[in-house]
Amino acid sequence: MRHTLIKEVPNLAVISPASDFSGSASAVGRIVEFNVAVGQGVGIAAAIALLNNRNLSEITNEEVHTVLEQTGKLPKTYGKYNSTETSSMSDFEKRMFDVSLATPVDFEGSIA
Repeated sequence: MRHTLIKEVPNLAVISPASDFSGSASAVGRIVEFNVAVGQGVGIAAAIALLNNRNLSEITNEEVHTVLEQTGKLPKTYGKYNSTETSSMSDFEKRMFDVSLATPVDFEGSIA
């Protein structure tokens, strides 16, 4: 949820492909279902912030998780390792990402 918050404008979140993703993570920001889930989390966080007179940036993922859990809306895969799903996602990512086009980067972030 942190990637949605605008540092210069308190209590404003942007949920879209324009959110602050970097590198290949920007591809995730284009997935509608991902943005829907992030939007749900930000909405819950906004409600918690309003009800408790707090800033949106002060709300933790754990607080949002608790609300989802208490209301029975926690996704079945949240925080649980599933080898079949992991393998399936890995295969999908390999097909979507052409490694030959990647720019090698060293651990300091410089182009190798």
